[in-house]
Amino acid sequence: MASGGRKDNKKNESDSGLKTAGIVLGATAATAIGVGLLSWGMKKLFSEEREPETSHSSDYAWDESKLRESAVGDYSGSAMSTGLLKTVENSPQDEGITFQPDESKPLADNLEKYFKEVVTINEDDRRSAKEVVEKIKNAARKFFKDNFPSKPLGDFQHKGSSYEGLKVISPNEYDITMPLKMKSHLWEIVEPDHVQNLDGFRMVKRINLKQFPLGSSPWDEYLTANEILSPAKVYQQFQSYLDKFLLRCSDVLIYTIRRSKTGPAITLNVSYGEQKLDIDLVPEVEINHIPLVAKQHPMVKREGGEQYAHLWARSYSLKEKELFKTIDVGDGCRRKCLKIIKAIFYYNRSQFKILSSYHVKTIIMGMSEDEDWRQRCLAERFIDVIISLRDHLDDGDLPHHFDPSVNLLKYIKQDAKYNVKCFLNKVINRGNYIELLKSNL
Repeated sequence: MASGGRKDNKKNESDSGLKTAGIVLGATAATAIGVGLLSWGMKKLFSEEREPETSHSSDYAWDESKLRESAVGDYSGSAMSTGLLKTVENSPQDEGITFQPDESKPLADNLEKYFKEVVTINEDDRRSAKEVVEKIKNAARKFFKDNFPSKPLGDFQHKGSSYEGLKVISPNEYDITMPLKMKSHLWEIVEPDHVQNLDGFRMVKRINLKQFPLGSSPWDEYLTANEILSPAKVYQQFQSYLDKFLLRCSDVLIYTIRRSKTGPAITLNVSYGEQKLDIDLVPEVEINHIPLVAKQHPMVKREGGEQYAHLWARSYSLKEKELFKTIDVGDGCRRKCLKIIKAIFYYNRSQFKILSSYHVKTIIMGMSEDEDWRQRCLAERFIDVIISLRDHLDDGDLPHHFDPSVNLLKYIKQDAKYNVKCFLNKVINRGNYIELLKSNL
């Protein structure tokens, strides 16, 4: 469905180039501190909000796997640069990497070495992080169920690259959706006629009000005057619930946890031992098997943006997970190729700051199945993806794999696209793809 790389000139180019409150459940050490002091400390922590990182080259990038990075505006009302976002993954703790490619060896050898030494996450670190996240998720879900039974929620769901096995370098970011239980005879998903440039966003409307008047649904209190479910109101309610969770569960939580605001996601910054990770929690609705997440539209902070204020974003996370679960059955290298390029973006933020790994993921999902994706062809396919990325930047168009009406490059400024395209052109024309494996390009 989605576009992949161009085939007319790609082969020739490819041939020329052959990589603070906390949660260990069951522990009660925190009780000795005293409830009063702890409550004061928690309030102090909640007053500290993380400033959103911004890119002055990009207005918006569709990257569902990084919900907080694709934020525009802040539901809580605090200041955020209009239309600006961060599109690459969180900055690594080290400013660079010690990896140096060996230009005397083929690209294929360098890619394999880069994958092993730079991309791959330590399995013990991954296991420890996963255990922490599971404990926090399960404790939060139980707290919500026990304390707010009037607001029925489904099981909290893992989403994003960690969930899909596509996280690179460090297991430090996790995305979890908090699904509202919705009855299909009370709600429907609509595409409002008065809103232009929906870009994959929808409204959630209350229906059948004669048979089921307001008050029949536990989510009716979050409606607008036009019976539209407000993601902002839902977000604010969930934020309040999480604050209570962190305060009231302090006698059994000994991980260090701070809540911060990063767009539509409610982020928990967690420290455990000497390690740190972030957990993004985002409200989600599902009606007639169509999931939507509370993510603001990029136009909402612009002039006339009020018409975009109550939109929810269509989610394809489950479809993507299913696709990537089997995409490399046998001896495929698509996942490896994607993860290598994600790491390249990660360590070269100044060069690729307008791009998200979701752009690369989309290109790989759309590339022809006729191509040879066996492991031994990693170098050739890596080159193909880089060339395709250059071509899409040149066109200014990259259709979403599951919704081709959405252009993933639409809100990136033309001069920013041009600069990255020119950089990739130099790499491609020289056939020196090994250069991409260096940090701080």
